[in-house]
Amino acid sequence: MSWMYRKCDLCGKNEARAQVQGKASTREYRFAQMHVICKECEEKAREKMLEHRRKENIQAKQENEKNGLPELIGSAKQIAWAEKIRNIKIKNNIDTEFFSSCEKSWEIIDRR
Repeated sequence: MSWMYRKCDLCGKNEARAQVQGKASTREYRFAQMHVICKECEEKAREKMLEHRRKENIQAKQENEKNGLPELIGSAKQIAWAEKIRNIKIKNNIDTEFFSSCEKSWEIIDRR
């Protein structure tokens, strides 16, 4: 097992490293087949992914409000996740009556 270094595959500027396992004779080949990116490019990709998720969550929330679905309760992450799933299910032609019936059943349970 060893660390191997080369230029970043995305930007070509910074040095990137990867840990390669196996025999010394096969490490060079394995390393040549790997996609290696630097920390800077990795951070940019992570930020881009998070921004995309934020936009998806906002869009899902707006569409759920537009469809008249009840507001969810929970942590911010739970709500974002649930609204995204709701939106996907609605887009797949599952009607909103199911969700409103779930809310009614929870209201009955809460009254007990």
